Amino acid sequence: VVTASEDGTARIWLEGKLSTSLEGHTEAVRSASFSPDDQFVVTASFDGSARIWESASGAQLARLVGHQDWVLHAAFSPDGSRLVTASDDNTARIWTLSRESFARHLRSRTRYCLDPTFRQQQLDESEVDAEAGYQDCQSRNSAG
Repeated sequence: VVTASEDGTARIWLEGKLSTSLEGHTEAVRSASFSPDDQFVVTASFDGSARIWESASGAQLARLVGHQDWVLHAAFSPDGSRLVTASDDNTARIWTLSRESFARHLRSRTRYCLDPTFRQQQLDESEVDAEAGYQDCQSRNSAG
């Protein structure tokens, strides 16, 4: 279960206990939804953005902006390839989340070190490349 909160967070609950808190929005979170495979959560907020999070870690993976007012709702398509956002600016936007573009975004933007299993499953990396990418990220983060 994922819940949205007025305090600007969303929370993932497992068996009635708090598992992960998704923190980053600057105003109330209006909606929160899992991706079809439960690996991601999308949130919509009064701060005018939608965000994509990794369910297991709570890492923010993307911030979607473009609406001119509050984002009231966000949800993944049944196949997880797109998501839709609806705003108080009287518009809806459809965002394409192709595996290739999402993988490129994750590799270039996140400081969070994606574990090798995640890299293999979500970024289509080989076992060797996934481990090397993870180690490289860990080294960069410990150096800076």
